[in-house]
Amino acid sequence: MVHTYDDLHLTAPSPLCTTCSDFRLLLAISLLELGAVVFFLEAINNIFLSYVVAIKRINVLLSTLVGCVMFQETVRSRIPYILIMLLGMCIIVMQPGHDTLHVTHRT
Repeated sequence: MVHTYDDLHLTAPSPLCTTCSDFRLLLAISLLELGAVVFFLEAINNIFLSYVVAIKRINVLLSTLVGCVMFQETVRSRIPYILIMLLGMCIIVMQPGHDTLHVTHRT
């Protein structure tokens, strides 16, 4: 027998009620995101954009590790792609003969 949504008599929680109960979590996430944006803009102010973006791409590794630990995801199929991205980041950031910290916008 196939049940429909109406047969199960399910009710969705109110969005306002959900927001109020998770307010601390939403506030913490918002503050962390704000901090990330501030640090990103400050990094752009002090070093070349290509370096900042390359270093920011390392979050792929962090996201994969969190997914593996918290959600028990299998990551074997993703490892080669992650390593290629990390290698590219290292090539961009560690260019031979270039100083990695340049002051680009300050006079």
